[in-house]
Amino acid sequence: MPVHAKSAYFYNQLLEKLGTGNKYEEISSGDKVRFMYVETPNKYGLQSIGFKYEYPEEFEEIFKIDYEKMFDKILYQSIARFMITLIGIFVSRRKMFKPSSLIYLHKLQYK
Repeated sequence: MPVHAKSAYFYNQLLEKLGTGNKYEEISSGDKVRFMYVETPNKYGLQSIGFKYEYPEEFEEIFKIDYEKMFDKILYQSIARFMITLIGIFVSRRKMFKPSSLIYLHKLQYK
């Protein structure tokens, strides 16, 4: 199950279990879900928890945010994919323009 779907499911379950009433809106199908990775082990054995608009203050007592995992999963991996794409473009352009063809183009430019 994708992390955002699992996080949303556990968010709804915890709201019911904690009896927050109508203080926070439940996440329904089609809603935009925000989620955070949380440190394990924790009281409920979760790796991530979702929320809709604001992170419930009741969750702050139960979960500690795992900033290192969030950095690795969200920011670092995005940067790595971007860098790999750039390297791929660079390599494919080098294959397209062989050094001999660049010398030929240079000679044509200065005739």
